[in-house]
Amino acid sequence: YMRLVAINKALGRSEPTFSDGFLIDSTPPEVTDVYFKYGAYTPTTNEIEVGWYVTENAAEITTLNVELLEINGNNKIKIDDAVFTDLPRFSYTFTGLNLTHNKTYVVSMNALNEIGLISDSILSEPIRIDTTEPIKPTTIDDGIFTSRNYEITVSLTNGSDDESGVKGYNYFIL
Repeated sequence: YMRLVAINKALGRSEPTFSDGFLIDSTPPEVTDVYFKYGAYTPTTNEIEVGWYVTENAAEITTLNVELLEINGNNKIKIDDAVFTDLPRFSYTFTGLNLTHNKTYVVSMNALNEIGLISDSILSEPIRIDTTEPIKPTTIDDGIFTSRNYEITVSLTNGSDDESGVKGYNYFIL
């Protein structure tokens, strides 16, 4: 709190007035996580959704700065950015993009609070664009006819995907 008294030239003093109190906050906000909502891979090239978690102290967060970056060797090239002052906000979809197959991207983010303290920027885990379908597996079965009505014998070779790998297989008996 602060107490304020006015003093005139004749050394007369006014009644004191008191502030309503104030807090000292010397700790910047913290971005605790920033992430791609799709995970580590996506086939989408024109938009990408990101989310985040932030922590504020006594002073409220007033601005969030988000950048989408392409990883090119040791360099990070800015693809797009967004600045948010309409808070709280916990996700954003970058749209109108032209992301490249087999390229890797990250998101960088920081937060600014109402007294001007800025958080450290953190990077998301990377996401890779994979627009190709996996190479289909081949199957070898019993042929057109089988005398067994209780089992079918099938062997297959694995499919492959050089960019994001094969997650699994769906089997259908038609």
